Order: sequence, then structure tokens, then C-alpha cells
Amino acid sequence: MLPDQFLRNHTNGSANLNTADLLQHLLRKKSWLISLVLTTGVLGFIFQWMMFTHVSSVHFIVDNPSVSFPTGKDNASFNLNEKDKNYNHVYKLVFTKDHYDYLIEKFNLYERYGVDRKEEFHYEKILNTLKTRITLLDNETGVLSIVVKDQDRYLASDMANEIMAYLILKNKNHLEESYAKKSELYNSYGQFLKNDIEQSIAKLDSSLSKYKYINESGTSSKTDLKLIAENQTMMSKFIHDLENSMNDYVNLKKFSSIAEESVRQNYFAFIRILEPATPSFQNHYVPAIFISMVVMMSTAMIFIFAVYIQLRYRHYFLIIMNGGKKANVDIKAMQELN
Repeated sequence: MLPDQFLRNHTNGSANLNTADLLQHLLRKKSWLISLVLTTGVLGFIFQWMMFTHVSSVHFIVDNPSVSFPTGKDNASFNLNEKDKNYNHVYKLVFTKDHYDYLIEKFNLYERYGVDRKEEFHYEKILNTLKTRITLLDNETGVLSIVVKDQDRYLASDMANEIMAYLILKNKNHLEESYAKKSELYNSYGQFLKNDIEQSIAKLDSSLSKYKYINESGTSSKTDLKLIAENQTMMSKFIHDLENSMNDYVNLKKFSSIAEESVRQNYFAFIRILEPATPSFQNHYVPAIFISMVVMMSTAMIFIFAVYIQLRYRHYFLIIMNGGKKANVDIKAMQELN
């Protein structure tokens, strides 16, 4: 039976609940409270233990050696690797279907992730899982990072370093093809400049011959003087064009030699590793225990709050149970709610 004072506190409107009443009620329900707190704590520990992932990162930068060549007499140039496209360039090399397939087979991810090859949509499932484990990050200093998450700390670091090795290889192949195409373009443009130089020399020879003929004729008519002036102007233009073509040709040969040497020596300074990935030293127990404690405290607080609400507004619950009749609260019903 409930004490008379307790009943009086809960039979008229909102109860004037005091601490003693609350503690008394909690003591009667301590077995429920302890069981619920321990159960949620264990579940929180197990969940965090199963969901915990180790993180490994490899940090690198993309160098930007500017290799350009003149495209005409306006001294315009092409750039082989623009800095603002580094992230997109790396992203396109790493996040490809071929690369995902390579990682799946390399690390036997079907078995590691527990995906049956015979089930429907098995490839989509393993692919989506892998995509959530790999991230490419960049910062304001230009440093890029490949981040891999996995329950196995060694798999995370091995996969991050393997992705980096794959990236370097693919980037090297990409640059070899790029340099080869640029070399062909150099040769084509070089032939154009060579023809331009030959034409300029031929025009200059023709202009010199005309000037020599007029000069040796000994005439000084206005027409001849006009021809001499026009010829001198044309010669100056031909000489200027010839100088520009010669300078472009010399620069082109220099850049062409650099490209050919890069291809021949396999020297590519575009990607440089700053820090390889290492196994994570994080411990499963610390975050699991922390989460478990947070869950247990939260459960206890929610339980106490629920008991408080039940006691504080018990009279309204009794009214509902009695079909809306406020008068004459049933003591038996009061005890049933207790």
C-alpha cells in the first residue's frame, strides 16, 4: 500500500512531487533500472566494437613543372599541367571502375566484407561498400590525402599505400602519353616553322636581287626610288619575320628535347609522397567503453525522467483510466500504476 501522504500528493491536479517520493519510487524499480542500463551499455559496447573503423592516410603533393612551347609569333603557350586541376586529375585516376576492380581482387574484398558472389547485385554491393571506405581530401597548402577506413588496421594502411602506387603508375602512363603527343606536336610545328623560315629566306633573296638590280642599273627615276623604298620596307619585314621564326624554332627544339628526354629516362616529378600510410594505433576498447558509458548514463537519465513524469502527472493518467471522471480517485488503480 502507498503511504497516505503520497496518495494525497497525487489526487488533486498535478502532484507536488518531492525528492523523497521520487527516490522511493526509483528504489522500488531499481531492478528494472539496473537491468535496462546494463543491457543498453552492453549493446552500445558491442555496436561500437563492430562499427569501429581504423583510418590510414597517405599524404602527397602534385608538382607542376611548367613545360610549354610557343604556338606562334604572339608567344602564346600551352601548359601541360595546371595546378588548379590537380585534385580533379587525381580523382579521375583513382575513382575508376578499373581501379575498384583491381582493389577488389587484390585484397579479396568479397571474402573480407562477407559478400557472396552468387547473390543478386553482389558486385554493386561490394562496390558501394568499397566506395564508402576511400576518400580523397585536399587542403589549402596543396597537400592531397588518400584516406582509407576499415575494421582491419593493416588492411586500411595496405590499401592506402596500394592506391598510391596505382596512382603513381597511372599518372606516369598518362604523362608518357601526354609527352608523346606533345612531341608529335613539336615535330609538326617545327616543320611548319622550318617551311616558314625557308619561305622568308626565299622572299629575302628575291628582295635583295631586285634591290641589287635597281642599284646596278644606275637609274634614279622617281619610279625606281619608289621601288627601292618599297623593297627596303619589305626586306625589313622579311628580316623581322625570319628572326621570329628562328627564335621560335630554337625554343621549340629545346622543349622538344626536354620532352623526349623525359620519355626516354622515365623521369616524371609530378607526384611526390610526403608521408606513406601506416597502421592505425587506435584501440577498440577506448571508444567502445566511452560510447557504452554515454549510453548507460543517457538511459538512466531517460528512465528517471520517465518516472518523474509518471509521478508528476499521475492524476491525469488516473482520470484517463477512469473514463474522464476526476472525483474519487480509485486507490487500487493508484496502486496498479505504481
